[in-house]
Amino acid sequence: MSPARREPGDDPIEGLMQASLALTTERSLERVLQQIAEVARDVLKARYAALGVIDESETGLRELLTAGID
Repeated sequence: MSPARREPGDDPIEGLMQASLALTTERSLERVLQQIAEVARDVLKARYAALGVIDESETGLRELLTAGID
């Protein structure tokens, strides 16, 4: 019997470990935030995810990163 096929998001701990690794190794804040959005989408088994970064005046978004939206 072969092992069951694993899908992204099957192991939430693995996804969280990947996000933690990105926080300590990636130099680009945008890439770290993008990876966090992707991991969150996988862990929650969601079709889409979005991560907004509030601007300095706290009245709008400085950035909006998405995962699963092409």
